[in-house]
Amino acid sequence: MGQRLRRTLLAGLTVIAPLWITGFVLLKLFEWAAGFSRPLIKPFAAVLGDPDFYHPAVGFVITILVVLLVGAMTTVVFGRRLLHNGREALERLP
Repeated sequence: MGQRLRRTLLAGLTVIAPLWITGFVLLKLFEWAAGFSRPLIKPFAAVLGDPDFYHPAVGFVITILVVLLVGAMTTVVFGRRLLHNGREALERLP
């Protein structure tokens, strides 16, 4: 009976712990993104007539877009450098 209880408890923990950790990490990421994007949203909200407007979801979307833009620029720069190095290597071949 004790071994079955222990096995059931460990099985439950192996399912719940990763879910809880994932939820915690996502919550912290969302809070960080909202805090990061708040200064970006405030000036636009003031221009639109409501200087106190702020919705965390808008901030999260803006943060994701900024990260995607930086990633795209990095990929293009890295891709160009890689292509340039590849061409130089081919030109050095006899």
